[in-house]
Amino acid sequence: MNQEEIWIDIKGYEGLYEVSNLGRVKSKDRRVRVFQKSAFYRNLKGKVLAPSRTIGYEKVNLNKEGRIEHKIVHRLVAEAFIPNENNLPIVNHKDESRSNNHVDNLEWCTHKYNITYGTAPSRKDKKLSLPVVGTHVLTGEKITFPSMSEAGRNGFVQSAISLCCHGKKKEHRDYSWKLQKNI
Repeated sequence: MNQEEIWIDIKGYEGLYEVSNLGRVKSKDRRVRVFQKSAFYRNLKGKVLAPSRTIGYEKVNLNKEGRIEHKIVHRLVAEAFIPNENNLPIVNHKDESRSNNHVDNLEWCTHKYNITYGTAPSRKDKKLSLPVVGTHVLTGEKITFPSMSEAGRNGFVQSAISLCCHGKKKEHRDYSWKLQKNI
């Protein structure tokens, strides 16, 4: 399936940057002033930008009049190619791959739809159902729960246990906490 690449100016960056239906961003050929108050100009050759990653999402830096803005690539693609008549706030990756920014893989949606889409609920459940072990700081007595949620149902605070497990807090209710797999 070879799809023709179509380029459209990025809104607010017309004449400077374009985004394609295949999820790529490029700068355009242009002439820029070397220094702000200088009469000297330099010609810049346009090029496809190499994105960096933020929480798995591809992002690019766009420069306009010396001001740099970070833009998420999938959102640029959706804004350019997918109508959003219902003014939906989120862009969802249909195949759940954050690096696949082809227009055919994107859709506008609500927050609720996005967080419950595909395998997200089962991945979240799996992450939250890791066994935890609490060790009493004075006696050394160990207690084990099948999950942080279960510990929460037994008088402990789930978020406090999570902070302990991730090294951001030393103890909670006289217990130091670790994920069972880290013991």
